[in-house]
This record gives sequence, C-alpha cells and structure tokens, in this order.
Amino acid sequence: MANFWPQALRHRKYRTALGAVFIFCLTAFFFLREPTFGPSEQNRIDVSPEACTTAVTANKDILPFAACHINKKTWAPQSFVYGFGGQNVLYPAADTIPSIDRPVMRVEYPKNSINPLSGRVGGVGWFTHDDTPNMELYLQYDVMFEKGFEWVKGGKLPGIYGGRTECSGGSAALDCFSIRLMWRKEGDGEAYLYVPKSEQDDSISTIPPKTEINQKYGISAGRGAFKFTDGQWDTVGMYVKLNDLGQRNGVFKIWINKQLVIQFDKVVWRTKDITIDGVQFETFFGGSRPGFEAAQQSFTYFRNVFYDQTPPSSLL
Repeated sequence: MANFWPQALRHRKYRTALGAVFIFCLTAFFFLREPTFGPSEQNRIDVSPEACTTAVTANKDILPFAACHINKKTWAPQSFVYGFGGQNVLYPAADTIPSIDRPVMRVEYPKNSINPLSGRVGGVGWFTHDDTPNMELYLQYDVMFEKGFEWVKGGKLPGIYGGRTECSGGSAALDCFSIRLMWRKEGDGEAYLYVPKSEQDDSISTIPPKTEINQKYGISAGRGAFKFTDGQWDTVGMYVKLNDLGQRNGVFKIWINKQLVIQFDKVVWRTKDITIDGVQFETFFGGSRPGFEAAQQSFTYFRNVFYDQTPPSSLL
C-alpha cells in the first residue's frame, strides 16, 4: 500500500504531534464556539428589535417582549424578571400549528421534567413587575394543550403575584401571595393559591366542587370547576382584587371561554402593606412528588397574553 503521509510526517512522533494538534483544535471548536439558544434547532426565538424596547403595558400582548428578554437580546428592564426554562421556548411558533396567523409561544416539557426546583427543568417561568401599586389586576391568555397531552397528576399555568416572585414551592406566604391555574388528572382545572392560610375565612374550604388546603403548599380551590381539552384553544380570564388590611374581603374570579367558573370574595391576600406586582407566567409539571413528572415530551401553546386593571365589560 502506498504511504500517503508526506515525507516530513512519516515519522511516528510527527504524526502523534499532528494528531494531538487536531484533537486540541476540535475540542476548542466545540467548547469555545458561541453557544446556541436551547438544546436543539427546534427551539428558537425570533423577535423584532422593537419588541425588545417596548415596555410592558396594559392591553398589549406581552409575549414578544417576554420572548426578547428570555433570549437575553437586551438587558432586561426592571419590569421583567426571568425565571427559568428559556431553552424550552419556541417563538413565534405559528408555523407548527395549522391555520394560525398570530404570534404563538410554544413551551416544551421534556420527558420526566417536573418543577424547576428539582433540576429537571421543563416549561418556562418569567414575571412582569409594575412599580405602580395595584390593588386589582385582570390577566387573560389563550392556552392549548397539544393533542394527546398526558395530564398525569397535574401542572401549573400562569397567574398573578405580589410581594415577591418566590411565593410558591412551599412558601409560607406571610409577605407575598400568588394565584395560578393548575391542570389536574384528565384535564380537570383549578385555581391554586399561596396566601396566609391561618388568616383565611373557613368558607374558603367550601369553594365548589372541591377545595383542598395543603398546610405545606398551596390551596387547591374549585378543582373540577372546569376542564381543559387537548388540541383545543381555551381562553383564561383571571381577576384579583386585594383585601383591605385587617379585612377578609379580597376577591378572585376565574373565567374559561368567557364563562365564570370560580369566584370567592372573602380572601385574605395580604396581612402587610404589599400590592400586586404583576403577571407570574409559570408553567411546568408538578407538584414535586413522584407521579407529577411529564410522561413524555409534551407541548403547550400560548397566545394573546395581556393584562388590565379590571376585567372587560363583556365579562361583568
């Protein structure tokens, strides 16, 4: 067989040295190249420069602004707090859903992912923050679970918070509050509250059809009052009005597809002088116990995410 090595490289020590240089260069290429966003080419964020500079405002879709700052294309302003899961976001994702002509955010939950504190991060989390003291807030968004979505034991959907962003995951909620939605087995829905439990009126436990108060975690209010259907868009409306200090007169209302499904007007959201900070856009599988993990790679879709101080007149 002909010797294909050049004359100067036929000695073994030269070939060994050349091989070492090649391996070094290859290693440097993989470790020093600019990292891509997300684990695969499936997940991307592509937004206009204008979306990065426009502030979060009432009655305006938050998703372009959020996508920009999740991707860290600019320094995030004080009105936006990134939490976790940017690698799980595809935006815009209209091309993955037939007959959609508006911006859609797709959120991925990898198989076996569960709440972000576990380290097996699925879903995404981010917060808006408004320096203006808000005593009431209305949040609305459209959500769709992919066809064949496996609900397992449940997971979180976006809501409203105040006091601090960490009012979840077992927080005692003495200086904060939050309300999110949850999906449960077979798509059953509920409101999920972190509030100072010892201050609540006893009637909170009677919110129909079923309410559970977990002393370590949150209050599952109105479980089964509505149901999500996979492969179908649902419009969520959520309204919070804070209680007067020392009074049990706080309010929350949940609408699904413009139908009022849960309401309660004796909530103690706060015992201290804190107000509503903004939107808590969190979604993930969990719970933290076994059985809450995503059974397979799963996707949800969000669009038309906006807030206002009060609900639209069509809901009142």
